Amino acid sequence: MIDVATHVRIFEADPSDDFVTKRIAAVKALATKFGKENDVETLLGFANGIAAASSNAGQLPDALADVIEKAIRHESTAFVKAGHEVQLAAVGLMALGQAIAAAKPASTLSIIDVLANGAWLGLGWQVASPNARLEALRAAVLQAARKHSLASAAAARVRAGVPDMKTGAVAEDLSDAVEKTDEAANRSIAALRQNAILDREELDFLWWALSDYSDLNDAQFSALSPPVAAVAAALEGAQMLRRLPAEAHKHVLLRHVRAHEPLTLAELLAALGEARAAMSGLTYAGRAAKFPRIFGALAAVSTGVVSSDPGKTSLGEWAARLLAEAGFMRVWELLPGGKV
Repeated sequence: MIDVATHVRIFEADPSDDFVTKRIAAVKALATKFGKENDVETLLGFANGIAAASSNAGQLPDALADVIEKAIRHESTAFVKAGHEVQLAAVGLMALGQAIAAAKPASTLSIIDVLANGAWLGLGWQVASPNARLEALRAAVLQAARKHSLASAAAARVRAGVPDMKTGAVAEDLSDAVEKTDEAANRSIAALRQNAILDREELDFLWWALSDYSDLNDAQFSALSPPVAAVAAALEGAQMLRRLPAEAHKHVLLRHVRAHEPLTLAELLAALGEARAAMSGLTYAGRAAKFPRIFGALAAVSTGVVSSDPGKTSLGEWAARLLAEAGFMRVWELLPGGKV
């Protein structure tokens, strides 16, 4: 869990017990609010805004600043957001970390999975904050988000036990036989369908990996330049997924990543050359542009424009990042109504 008493010192050098108690209550209320929202776009808006503010407190979106201000003011009636941008950013970041740390991995995509993946991608897309205490909080939330994301991706792929069909007792005149038979059959069928989705994903991903062929570029991955092969493999591999990518998917992807010097994002785009245009169809351009902290690499590959750059990064890390971003987009695409 997030130690609020420690992290309030980001914005209050010598806090009183009452001050800490009120900020603990505000963080708890915000964490609860975040955990009740089921619209993916809204959840990513929370994560993207807080990620931006964790490196520059002034970048907190006005709407999100108002939400955080309201939570703090509920406990401290004299509080106003003007001049307290660092406090707003820190409280929002603590609330995001609290919501993630309190949750357990689930077998299906959850609200916290969306928040955790958004936080992992968003907070990982930045250099260290010059504010050492704020940086310590960012690192703690980033670690919690990564841990939850990977645990949830693994839990989502555990095959369900298929229960035996047990209709139980039925009325002597068999008036409820159909209802009870359907109920028993549906439990077994639901488990079989769930397992079939996971089996299909696994087979598709492994056949794709073994084929060593890029449909985007109409060539073997091994025949492409290392940057083009790495980016194409990440984007194409993500299309095989039905759940958020796990560590195993990254390891398989890295089979298509060859040795190459570290690159900035701008250098990576330059290395893609004309191949980038063919890749843009798999970058979910509209969605990526809305959340540049979370989907920064996808947005850049889509448009060819770098809005922010985390610096020199290995080709393997770029590929893993793009798999995580595009894999999330793929799963989001499969959600009815974009809600969890």
